[in-house]
Order: sequence, then C-alpha cells, then structure tokens
Amino acid sequence: MKSSIQLSIIASAIITMIGCQSQDARLEKSMHKSITWMWAQQSADGGWHSQTHAVLKDGKALTPYILYYLLLIPEDKFERPNGGVERSVEFIRREIRSSMNMSHDSVINLNYPNYSAAYALRVLCLLKQDTALQHINADHLLKEQFVEHRGITHDNVAYGGWGYGEPDLPFGEHGHVDISHTRRIVEALIEEAKAEAEGKEESDFLRSYDPTLLRSVTLFLQGVQRSPGDPRLYEGCTSRKDLPYDGGFVSSIATLATNKCEPVFIKEAGYHYPSYATAT
Repeated sequence: MKSSIQLSIIASAIITMIGCQSQDARLEKSMHKSITWMWAQQSADGGWHSQTHAVLKDGKALTPYILYYLLLIPEDKFERPNGGVERSVEFIRREIRSSMNMSHDSVINLNYPNYSAAYALRVLCLLKQDTALQHINADHLLKEQFVEHRGITHDNVAYGGWGYGEPDLPFGEHGHVDISHTRRIVEALIEEAKAEAEGKEESDFLRSYDPTLLRSVTLFLQGVQRSPGDPRLYEGCTSRKDLPYDGGFVSSIATLATNKCEPVFIKEAGYHYPSYATAT
C-alpha cells in the first residue's frame, strides 16, 4: 500500500505542476526529481506495478492512470525517457485486449475495470492512437452506466452513475457506485467524443452528445449533491424536505459506506451526510 500511496502523491504533484508556473527553483528541482522517480518505476514490460498492493501488481490499473498524467507534462519541461511512452501504450493495448471477452467486446476481467478502461481511453485519445480500441473502451463504459438497459430506473439513487464495474451483476442491481468513477468515466467519454469531432464546428460537437446520457448524469450529480428538488430517498433518510442543503457533494448516496463524512441524525428526516472535500 505504501508504494501505491507514493505513486498517488506524486501523480497529484504532477497535476499541480502542470497548472503552476512557479519561479521557485527549489520547487522546479523537486518536481523534476519526482517525475524522474516516477519514470524510473516503469518496468521493462512498459507498465507500472505496485510492489505491495496485490490488486495493483499486474499494472493494468496503475499504468494508464500514471501514463495519462505524465503525458500532460510539456516535453519542454521534462524530456521523456526514450521509448517510455511507446512501451506503456503497448502494455495498455496488450493487457486490455488479453483481458477481453471478445464475444462482447468487454474489458470486465481487468482489476478496477472501469477506472482502467477510462484512463486507457484517455491515453489513446490524447495520443490519437488505436481508434478501434478507443471505440471498444467507450462502448464498454457506456454499457456500464446504471440506467434503463441495466434495469436501473429514475427513482433509483444510483441512476446515471458508474461504479467499480463488477462483472455479472444481476439485472436491476447496481453494485458499487460513486462520484469518483462517474467523474473519470464522463471525462474519458467527453475526450473520446472530442477526438471524434476534431475539425468539426463546436455546435456539431455539442449536438453529437446523447441528451439522454447528459440528463442521466445530471440526475446522478443532483443525488450526490442532495439537491432540494430531488425527492429520492437513500437508506436511512425518511424525508428530504428537512435535510440541510449546502451545495456540496458526497461520494455516493447509493453506496453510503464510501462516504468519508459521519452521518448526522435529524429528527423527522433521518440521516444526513454532510458535504466534504476529498480526492474521491
């Protein structure tokens, strides 16, 4: 777990660097060392593998996540190792294709399947590579959304969201669902749509979005924001009208155990989950 935490911390630091134009030489030196360390963790097979966290040892989830953020660093800021990107992309393509159930064009056999598929899609879109695999990943992610084709209806608090991507969930059941998975998958789908619409007018790009998809995602976000106009009750909530509203978000009202906040009991309303700031 320590190794995984280190990778996450450095990945977050990389994101900070991308938007920061600091003149502090010490910061620049520190960031350069961090990025150098990150690239040094790349294995000969092109992947990044956890040395401590079993579910991340195969590199299928870590590699697209780490590579995506390394690719965002301008090359005039940091020169990438020779062949490093190419080896990583080949690792991603190889591992995704070897994990597929080809009869369904699915990537259900990956660890953290929806995270892996989302970041693999973002990498391929950013590099403008393997359009066929981009489509397979995008189709997989669209199939994974908790909406009508999975037996989830508007009155369900999971409606419109995405989760871990557990295989073989019965029709009408949602499994784990949260804002973190939903955010990253929506970002990936937007980037794929933009890549397909490259060269088109912005109005054509906007029209290419499925309005049903947009409405379903919006409804999910209203749920985790606990919007006053959303009448759906989550477990432990008996009435929405007396719950406080602060405009913030929680991780999930479908998978309550994933929230980092302590629920507060309110008379005649039940349990309220206060908004909080978190990476998830």
